[in-house]
Amino acid sequence: MLDARRVGLTLPFLVEAMPRVTDPAATAGLTASFAVRLRGGGQGFGVTLTDGAVRTDHRPPARPDCTILTEPVAFLLLALGRVDPWPVIARGKALGWGRKPWLAPRFPRLFRAP
Repeated sequence: MLDARRVGLTLPFLVEAMPRVTDPAATAGLTASFAVRLRGGGQGFGVTLTDGAVRTDHRPPARPDCTILTEPVAFLLLALGRVDPWPVIARGKALGWGRKPWLAPRFPRLFRAP
């Protein structure tokens, strides 16, 4: 039942909810910026962590530390904690690059699934 169009409908809510579902233990002391982009839709958003405090924006930052490009359904399943990041990465459904690409697999674990 999930497809890219339906995931696109949930994206504004997810971006607003992310600061409220942050895992304080996972974000403690972390300072980084992420650009998250969904394949095929041109949709994306930004997440900035400053010493563990999370701020989201409906636009990706200009110079992120890590850019994540993901298939929309895989993104939603990751965001909801329904799948592990490593199989998603292994299947090529999520890619990370930038100055700190090692942050990409860690990104889903910075948040607690609702």
